Amino acid sequence: MDRSVERKTGGTQENMQETGIPLTGFKECDIRGEFRSEVNEALAYRLGRAFGSVAKERRMVLGGDFRTSTPALVGPLKRGLAESGMVVYDLGQVSTPAYYFARRKLGIRPGIMVTASHSPSAYNGFKPILGELPITPEELEELKEIALREDFRSDLGRIERVDIRSDYIQSLVERFAGLRGRAPKVVFDCGNGATGWVIRDVLDALEIDATVLFPEPDGRFPNRSPDIAGPEDLARLQDEVRRSGAALGAGFDGDGDRVGFVDEEGRRIPSDLLIAWLARELLKRFPGETVVYDLKLSRVVPETVERNGGKAIVQKSGHTFIKRTVLETNALLGGEYTGHLFYKELEGGDDGLFSSLLVCALLAERRTPFSECFKDLPRYYSTPDLRIPYAGEKEALIQEAIDRARTDGARLLLIDGVKAEYEEGWGLMRASVTEPALTFRFEGKTKLDMLHVARRFLSGMGELEEKVWNRILRYASLTAEEEGKENILPEGATTDV
Repeated sequence: MDRSVERKTGGTQENMQETGIPLTGFKECDIRGEFRSEVNEALAYRLGRAFGSVAKERRMVLGGDFRTSTPALVGPLKRGLAESGMVVYDLGQVSTPAYYFARRKLGIRPGIMVTASHSPSAYNGFKPILGELPITPEELEELKEIALREDFRSDLGRIERVDIRSDYIQSLVERFAGLRGRAPKVVFDCGNGATGWVIRDVLDALEIDATVLFPEPDGRFPNRSPDIAGPEDLARLQDEVRRSGAALGAGFDGDGDRVGFVDEEGRRIPSDLLIAWLARELLKRFPGETVVYDLKLSRVVPETVERNGGKAIVQKSGHTFIKRTVLETNALLGGEYTGHLFYKELEGGDDGLFSSLLVCALLAERRTPFSECFKDLPRYYSTPDLRIPYAGEKEALIQEAIDRARTDGARLLLIDGVKAEYEEGWGLMRASVTEPALTFRFEGKTKLDMLHVARRFLSGMGELEEKVWNRILRYASLTAEEEGKENILPEGATTDV
């Protein structure tokens, strides 16, 4: 094995002579990074060997998304798995929801999905799972250590090809058969991601009147970002909904497990409102059930759940943590700020196409404009997720924020960074697990309440305080009267952004 490969970390090159594999792609609960420099064939092979060395069940499911680098990673990954004695059920290139479906259908829990989800086209990665529950940071660390030591089990495994496509399509068609002849006019944006692999067949079978943008899977993502969270990511979808007079639009991320919605006017539906509405509608059918929600979400979510007789459980941000809690609590629904929606019906699975068809079905029952669905929900004024690049020591800054908020009398939630809750709203600060950055979010009963919360929470953070304020004011433009009221802005913050 060539141990002179170099890896890229930030703007520097670090020699990999000692380890032989890049390590910067290892995150808290998955492996993800730039292809070649952070995720490569050598890592894929050793991950396969390590996975096969620790997996208790000797069968596993393997899938890969449609990125151009996926075949280059799947080959050595399969070889490593087989050399460690695994029976590999190879799905080929599929969407992540189809991979989850295959694990349920085949009754096999261990698996690896080769994907970088919503990351740019130059990235790829691995999502391993060793059992029924999502992988833990400790389990991933064990895989890394075994891969580094090359302390592998050796046995003779085999690879079996499985075509799951028709079964997956049929499962969606049967589940939403009631949409035939009743579905609202809808626009879907696949963004050249994995959902396009099946969407036409599902829509044709359900006789849904739909426009589909960018359905051809293309791992270069030539028409838009594979992400759906940014303000411009679904701009083409918004324009097409307005142009066509559709009742709603749904856009999917690169591997198909996340979805974002727009209403009949082409306006983005905030994930907070969507999750609160879904929880209310599902609790009507399944009263008293549990809903798990991301701590980044608005107060509208737990308030709506509890008002409708459900039990709301907050969890730290991250697909793995929300999904694990959904499974452990047998929750009806789980929701994450970034667009992941988890369902008991899917054994904790998240599936963007399933979610979009469910929303269509609920809307068909109401026969009202999509925007009307949210009008009777409580309203708060919230910033988006504010990501501030920061390469320094994050934990010390977070601890200082905790100490100040405690002194200020806030109620603290410390499951992921610090969330400080005040009477008029809340502020959140946490470390990003995917990049050198800190993330912030603020909410108030009104815009001025939100700004008061931000001032209390950010006070004393120095240069970082100014950076966050300038990001806040990109989204919360102030009138002259508001800007002068109670001297709301701290020194250094400006509305000229």
